[in-house]
Amino acid sequence: MPVDNERAQESEAEAHTIASALENVRLVEYDERFLERSWTWFNDEEILALTMTPPLTSKADQLAWFAGLAKRTDYFVWGIETGDKPIGVTGLKHVKGTAAEAFTVIGDKEYWGRGLSRMIMRVLIGHARNLGIKWISARTLMSNVRSMRSLVSYGFTEWKTEGDVKWMKYGVDDEP
Repeated sequence: MPVDNERAQESEAEAHTIASALENVRLVEYDERFLERSWTWFNDEEILALTMTPPLTSKADQLAWFAGLAKRTDYFVWGIETGDKPIGVTGLKHVKGTAAEAFTVIGDKEYWGRGLSRMIMRVLIGHARNLGIKWISARTLMSNVRSMRSLVSYGFTEWKTEGDVKWMKYGVDDEP
């Protein structure tokens, strides 16, 4: 039985570490730390498939994109970190009038399935409200069960389907 007790203690310690990390998750300025990590995240085949994102083509293109962020009014991005560790990226894109498309990518797979997206969405919707956005859409593959479940749990409703892509929508003033 000592082995089982040791496993239980390790499991409890891991759960405590994860819970502590979740308490410290926050959205921050998307800076060079996130830019560097995103090179890895957006060249990971699994992440690319789940997010329907094309791979980054070159570091020069990535740097040009980053340099242009400050001038854009149709795209807002934040880094997701726990402590000082970059673990993902979230934002609003295709901002037009009072509508935008939300996106979130947890690039550090250690944090997948940990319930972060609901907390991230709450903060992201606050940012949207501050920007005057009233409607948020989100798209996900129907096979991306975690993403679908998260969007529905936050109050997004089905809007339309295009092939194997499900579009969801959310009224910012309809906060759950």
